[in-house]
Amino acid sequence: MEEDKDVGADAADPADLPARLAATEEALRLARSRNLRTFLLTRTVIIIVADGRLVEVNPAAVALLGYPDAETLVGTPFEEILHPEDRARTLAWLGHPGPEDDRSEPLEIRLVGLDGRLVDIELLALGIRHQGEVVIQLLVYDITERKHAVESLTYQALHDALTGLPNRLLFLDRVRQALARMGRAGTRAAVFLCDLDRFEVVNDSLGHRAGDELLVHAAARLRNALRPSDTVARFAGDVFVMLCEVSPEPGDTVVVARRLLAAISQPAFVDDQPFSFTASMGVAVATGRLTDPEDLIRDAAAAMTQAKNRGRGRFELFDESTRAKAIGRMQIETALRQAMDLDELRVYYQPILTCPGGELVGMEALVRWQHPQHGFLLPGSFIPVAEDSGLIVALGNWVLEETCRQANDWEILLPEDRPIYLSVNLSAHQLHDPGLVERVRDTLIPPGGGPRKVVLSLEVTETTLVRDTEQTVEVLERLDDLGIRIGIDDFGTGYSSLSYLKRFPVTSIKIDQSFIVGVDTDPDDRAIVNAVIQLAHNLGLLVVAEGVERPEQFAALHQMGCDLVQGFLFGRPLPAEAMTALLTGTSGPITLAPDAGAPAPSA
Repeated sequence: MEEDKDVGADAADPADLPARLAATEEALRLARSRNLRTFLLTRTVIIIVADGRLVEVNPAAVALLGYPDAETLVGTPFEEILHPEDRARTLAWLGHPGPEDDRSEPLEIRLVGLDGRLVDIELLALGIRHQGEVVIQLLVYDITERKHAVESLTYQALHDALTGLPNRLLFLDRVRQALARMGRAGTRAAVFLCDLDRFEVVNDSLGHRAGDELLVHAAARLRNALRPSDTVARFAGDVFVMLCEVSPEPGDTVVVARRLLAAISQPAFVDDQPFSFTASMGVAVATGRLTDPEDLIRDAAAAMTQAKNRGRGRFELFDESTRAKAIGRMQIETALRQAMDLDELRVYYQPILTCPGGELVGMEALVRWQHPQHGFLLPGSFIPVAEDSGLIVALGNWVLEETCRQANDWEILLPEDRPIYLSVNLSAHQLHDPGLVERVRDTLIPPGGGPRKVVLSLEVTETTLVRDTEQTVEVLERLDDLGIRIGIDDFGTGYSSLSYLKRFPVTSIKIDQSFIVGVDTDPDDRAIVNAVIQLAHNLGLLVVAEGVERPEQFAALHQMGCDLVQGFLFGRPLPAEAMTALLTGTSGPITLAPDAGAPAPSA
């Protein structure tokens, strides 16, 4: 206890007080010196504000704001270095801090330098005592580069790299905002979705660089054709989509659509050469039931598909019937993908006869679909869907292989002295399939080869022949070497040049039924058919007339010298079993009468 008293007495000895005060003052001087060195040397920008003005700044602050020295900056009102849009928010955030009141959550604002340059910063505030008063010490961190990097990444995420237009993500957000404004502004959101017609031809013929140039041209034209408040976006490939807020009057929407199509159709120059193209456009205007941007875009896409189907280079307005058609097409596509695996497809065969003798010399293979819900479907109800969806290759190959298999069966049954020609339609995609020739050879030609009793004839359209001509010539010549005949289907409805008649190994042409309808009543149809027959005969080609339904048509064709005919007048398409019975049970000409042969569904 005595020792404790002695220690306490020594600690409180007044004689030691001067020494202790001197030590404390030295410690404070050293601390101030260290703080001053930190204040001057740190890269962190430090600004002290009192009574709304800058009272002290460190060199880092002077450099950040671009002032010549600290004296020039000190005394400046704090508001003057704040961006006008950030002033109120910053002052409210600062408030009136006490000596221990910090703002530890950073605030992102912009400062204005001496030369007007904007600096993005993060701001921290500390309430401190300075020269006996409570002041605000600001810690400033320059985040300009980080902000620019974020903005650049955000821009890239929301814009197309080639054209600089908004992409799908940003466009959907713009549509969402327009739909939210629709009720208040008295306008409606309208989406215009367009696809450049036959753009793939540009890439195939001029190259992808030229294709990119045309896309940039198209983007600029669409942008210039609209108001600054409207949005033009590129979704993918050659698909562009526009958002406009229009009045409820339908005429306003039509005016915009026509203006856009006119802008896109203006010639563009690639390598100093003019190039013209058109676009197919679908237009959908939001109604009260539409609140999802995806629904509006879906409707515009359905209308665009309808515009393409009706001839391209035009626009179509979406309505409920368009929706029903789009849903129906989607359902058909989904079911068609399964139809081949579920054995729902059938091949029917329509007789082809001599004119005028009426002798059965061939047949055309025609696909039918035994749909489980909708019954017996004809090609017109699903072939266009197959072409649009890309299913046409698988479907066409199935028909070709099934027909070849049936031809092999008939090869065994038919007599030696009466060959039968079996025609199969070939799509453009099949013709350019690298495995086509091998598939036909392996499926059709039996081991040992030799003359066939059933001769395969592949029919292609005129438009198909002129695509990638050199490759087409090579493929057709290889098929010709296998003994396959080549025919031109729907003659007169495709490409206008007749040079392919001498370039390709063609053996027959089939006159489209649109000309046969009036061959006995319409002088123009009669003149066209007669000219085609004479042209074909001069080139050594057989002529087949399809869609013959009336005796008067047959008589007119006979008078003009047509070689072969097919149509309801002689027989409807037959299933394989009925055609087999007809082939094996008939030794002479077939009687020229409607619905000859076994009954079958109408074609």
